[in-house]
Amino acid sequence: MLALWSLMAALVVTPAFAADDRKPVTRSNPVPQTLITRAELVPQDHVLQAYPANSFNDGWAKHLTKHEAQIQSWNDKQPDLIPLYCYDNAKGADLSPYDVEVYDFKYDDCDSRWTMCRHKDAEWSIEDLGHRFGLLPVWARGLVANVLLLPLPGGTAASTNGGGLQLKGDVDLGSLFHEVGHSVDTNCPFPGRTDTQENSHDTEEWMDAFHKDGWVPSPLANGGLGDDFAEVYLHALYDVNVPGGLASLGTQSSGKNNWDLIKNQLDLVKRYCKAALSAGSGDKCENKRESTEIIKKDGSRLQGGSRKLGPKRMPASSQ
Repeated sequence: MLALWSLMAALVVTPAFAADDRKPVTRSNPVPQTLITRAELVPQDHVLQAYPANSFNDGWAKHLTKHEAQIQSWNDKQPDLIPLYCYDNAKGADLSPYDVEVYDFKYDDCDSRWTMCRHKDAEWSIEDLGHRFGLLPVWARGLVANVLLLPLPGGTAASTNGGGLQLKGDVDLGSLFHEVGHSVDTNCPFPGRTDTQENSHDTEEWMDAFHKDGWVPSPLANGGLGDDFAEVYLHALYDVNVPGGLASLGTQSSGKNNWDLIKNQLDLVKRYCKAALSAGSGDKCENKRESTEIIKKDGSRLQGGSRKLGPKRMPASSQ
């Protein structure tokens, strides 16, 4: 039976409509995902009914612990340098790296800094990113090496690869958190993970929970087990942090509470991924990933090709 889940794909493009009727998002996700040999994980009548519009986004915005970023631009001292992740993905979108500004983010719950990038025409401001990224628990934030904001007039897209995260257009919180959910998937301390099962969703325990439930949280989740895990993570993030949790929404599918229909999957994420769900679970950032290599915007490497030869970290200042 498990052989049905063995087809791997390096690139998935899926029209996405999240469970709380968020904005349509086209996801381009080069992260390896386990897919099945048919189009969907479960029949359409086993996809949860949508929650009230914007309920997830509004709940997170109000109740997740807020950490505001201190932001420092590299433009004054190192305008010709850029993380390799941002360079590659800007070029991949046929945009000039010279139109990408680089920033340091510093949060009050971590001594290390994040290196972030924004194209001059991106719909999100760098302050938008600083605020919204800071809503995530620091353990989850630490899984992201770089974020790149790119323009996409009239549309939205999000992707994760190589520890970096790319956001195009005016995406919502759910799209940002979904992409981080893929990194949680590959880093959460699930039992039974092996060198050949690097994702939590590949483990026997997750598969057992998935089959016991027989439901997925959203149409996006129905495209593959990786997206299913990321969407369950969104549900857990809401349930743990918003007063009354998912039960406060009262949404049902086929006469049963939505949260009961994915209970086994939801319980696993809550059990093993606590640090990625709550600001009170450790508040540590020892797991924080370093930026990808710092290079020049003309594509050349710094002397010796070492990231350590990149810009000296500047003191962060509030904006």
